[in-house]
Amino acid sequence: MTNVFDDWSTYFTGATDKSDKSAKKTWKFREVSWGSVCNMGAHGGWKYTSAGYTPESNFAWWANVTAAEAGDQSMVFEFDGNKMKTYDASGNLKAEGTFSFTHEKPEDGVLGELITSIPTIGGNYDDNGQSVGSNKFWLLTLDENYITIYHPGKYSGGVDWDDSGWYAYFKTEAETDSE
Repeated sequence: MTNVFDDWSTYFTGATDKSDKSAKKTWKFREVSWGSVCNMGAHGGWKYTSAGYTPESNFAWWANVTAAEAGDQSMVFEFDGNKMKTYDASGNLKAEGTFSFTHEKPEDGVLGELITSIPTIGGNYDDNGQSVGSNKFWLLTLDENYITIYHPGKYSGGVDWDDSGWYAYFKTEAETDSE
């Protein structure tokens, strides 16, 4: 057993060390420059940084959802017990579960994986499907203010620009009014 504190816990929950049991952080949708908060789009586009692409570039093929369509949904990650809660646009508790993360990098440009026991906010727009049980997303952006996840249609053998997956863009509640 290790007693090392992972900085990613700070990013997800705001915890500063292992004793910060009350730490929790609220995440909401982030509308990217071309108007999406989540969408189905091309696999692997984030790898082509030399061509100017980022994980937030427009890879949307269908199911482009705007902030107005998605509403003010939120999800909260709590450090103590790795708890996760999602809330609908009216602020009502939608689901409770857990989350974890790994530093596995299944493809270039993937920072790691987010695993949840409940669907994320916006999961109803994910054509790959999310459920109660286990959902695995690739982390394309992760810092103290932003998360970009990708739910691949194929976890191995995905072909860039041919296969697809679900992208979702999140920001901390603190960043919600500053953009």
